[in-house]
Amino acid sequence: MARAISFYEQFILTAVRDRAVLRNIYHFKGTATVSPNDWELFTAILTRQRKAESTYGHDLEYAEVKSASGKTKSFEYQYHRMGGRKKLESETGIDHIFINVWGALENVVVRVVAGERLQKDFAAFLAGLEEAYPKVQAGVDTFFRQRYRPHISFERVQAEGKVLLEIEGGQLINSSKDSLERLFYHRRWDDPLSK
Repeated sequence: MARAISFYEQFILTAVRDRAVLRNIYHFKGTATVSPNDWELFTAILTRQRKAESTYGHDLEYAEVKSASGKTKSFEYQYHRMGGRKKLESETGIDHIFINVWGALENVVVRVVAGERLQKDFAAFLAGLEEAYPKVQAGVDTFFRQRYRPHISFERVQAEGKVLLEIEGGQLINSSKDSLERLFYHRRWDDPLSK
């Protein structure tokens, strides 16, 4: 947990604050944002997972990471027209880590939901994917839209998820008392920094 909080403070929060000063000096408008890769790295450190080997599929070895800018925003999934079915079929076998961020990235809530708890959502996504690309699923590609983009609502994540940590005003205010082994009892953990 300490490594993840240190990463957040140094590479997310401080960087965003420094850019805000420069934006103000040079009269640039904009919101505080970081790359989704930064949230994936933060989550990798938090959960002691490496990046998944596949370039198309889930983000980490055992998890998909989703972030949303807003306290109660929904989470977008993306399924490519050619490989979406394969990715969807793997979704229930991994964990899904959802990060809500707001207030110039000073407020963060990280929740985890086991994929099997979202099985109904992924079944609906599959039906939507097949409707969006009926000929692609039959092996014929005649569509121009690259990705199907369904969402899982904040309310669904809040109802099914377990809070891993909460940051308010840039400070850690709550973290799960459960160990990673208990939260993710079905996963094998090796700390990448221990090797």
